[in-house]
Amino acid sequence: MDDSTFVRRLAEWQPFYSTVAAAAATLTGLLFVSLSINRDKLAAKENRVFLRIAMRSFGDYLFVLGVALVMLIPRQDPDIFALTLFVISVMRMVRVIGDWWHPVYKHVSRRSGGEIAREYALPVGSCLGMCAVAAAIHFNHFSTIYWLVFILLELMLTASRNALKLLLLESGS
Repeated sequence: MDDSTFVRRLAEWQPFYSTVAAAAATLTGLLFVSLSINRDKLAAKENRVFLRIAMRSFGDYLFVLGVALVMLIPRQDPDIFALTLFVISVMRMVRVIGDWWHPVYKHVSRRSGGEIAREYALPVGSCLGMCAVAAAIHFNHFSTIYWLVFILLELMLTASRNALKLLLLESGS
């Protein structure tokens, strides 16, 4: 497939990624407002786990937003597109791994295997999947762009699940 075919194929995805970008931006804003209203409750030492969840959700929503915005850049070169996906994925992965040592995360004494998987394995796995898509696109396997849907869906669902946990904290449930 030549570059012009890639450009046409990417253009076909733009309405979808416009919607993804709008949803991610809206959910990020709603999460910000929710956290601002309940700042004192989240700052309490016994609720540090919720601050961690909020940080992860912000990161996931902003990552999805960033990928969606990259998808909206017109007339992209496939190699530059692949490099961009790769770089933002590695940046996110470094951030997620670096969070392990963040002071907010140290206040939680016990984490279940499921919590660790949600907090670290799923985001790192998403980043690795994004890197795989970037590599495949670099080698002219443009159909792998469909994989991005599943990766971004997983991130949005995880962030939304976390936001629901925060809402339940805020309502006292």
